[in-house]
Amino acid sequence: MLVMLGGLLVPPTSLSGASGTSEATEVHSLRVHLVLLAGRTLSAGASTSGYVDIDNTARAPIAVAQGCGGKPDIAVVLSSSEVPQTAVFAPVKCPDVELTPGLHRYPIDISASYQGCVGPGGSGGGLPPCLPAPENGPPPLPVGRYQAMMATDSSIPAAKPLLVTVIHPRADPTAYRTAPSATTLTVPALKSLEKGTAAEARGNGDASVHRGYIILTTREQAAAPDIVNGDQPVYEVVIQGHFTCGGCSIPPGAKVPTGSVITSSVDRQTFQGLDFGISRSLPAVLVGEAVYRFRF
Repeated sequence: MLVMLGGLLVPPTSLSGASGTSEATEVHSLRVHLVLLAGRTLSAGASTSGYVDIDNTARAPIAVAQGCGGKPDIAVVLSSSEVPQTAVFAPVKCPDVELTPGLHRYPIDISASYQGCVGPGGSGGGLPPCLPAPENGPPPLPVGRYQAMMATDSSIPAAKPLLVTVIHPRADPTAYRTAPSATTLTVPALKSLEKGTAAEARGNGDASVHRGYIILTTREQAAAPDIVNGDQPVYEVVIQGHFTCGGCSIPPGAKVPTGSVITSSVDRQTFQGLDFGISRSLPAVLVGEAVYRFRF
């Protein structure tokens, strides 16, 4: 059985607040907001991003339990009465951390796929069968209305949930034209991606390229139509220029790959480089996926 890390979900509460963010929950001087960066519509199987704001309105630090990543354990999952989902956090804990007075912001990823699945011959928990090889992962959620619910096993309160609609996968024709500029808030790994992309452009024959896009998507979507053996959240970096693959291994007599678009994907958690490709067209961006412009 495959299970994504996350915490025990709280029961749904009423929705309110401005579009894109929930009304704050306040307990013991901690006000908590959930913010979705790409709106409240998401293609089945896609992922999007957001953040949780925790505002300590007290005049003194407040101690909260944390995971071992230097921050409270926080996850956001999509759940409904037809597809109730929970998140599970690792049992290992580190010493409590003190939230100083003021705002603390934690990036989160949200997936429109099941949180887990059952492999061949397995059973349990009403989870769906895993996708066949080579994907082997959880399938996309059915279309419908869900609540994006913050889960935590810390002592902080959970933000009120947001309504999210999962739709059949379709491309967003305006994604590149309307893309805002990336920041370290929307793309926490921005500085590292800038450095790596500059080296990639030079290494593939076009040092004049200094602009591109970062798409917050999944590995499977980034690699489409090819099939890969994982579907974790990734940064898909896209640049346009005149490229000749500088590191490609080719059979004797074959031509070195060339093209006007380079795409590469980086795991959003580990920052490991995963996939690389050269083509002549921009990759499709699914509805609900966030895409940002950046310079390097």
